[in-house]
Amino acid sequence: MPAIPAPSETPLRRITLDLGGCSACEACTSLAPEVFGWDEHTERPRLLQELVPQDLAQEVISYCPQDCIRFDDDQGQDG
Repeated sequence: MPAIPAPSETPLRRITLDLGGCSACEACTSLAPEVFGWDEHTERPRLLQELVPQDLAQEVISYCPQDCIRFDDDQGQDG
C-alpha cells in the first residue's frame, strides 16, 4: 500500500469562492476555518487563503451543497 503523504507533502491548489449561489450553510467555515472566514456584514463566507492543501480543498469542495468552491488552477481535471 502506498504511504499517505504528510501534510507538508500534499500539493497546494488554488481555490475560488463564487458567492452567487451560496446558501450560507457554513459547511466551508466549519470544515476549514483556517481557509474560510465568515463575513458578518454579507452573512456569507470569505476566503482567508487561496492556496490550500489539495486533500483539504477536495473535502471542502465535496461538501459545498451549491458548488460555490472550485479549483482555480491548471492541475488535474476538476470541472
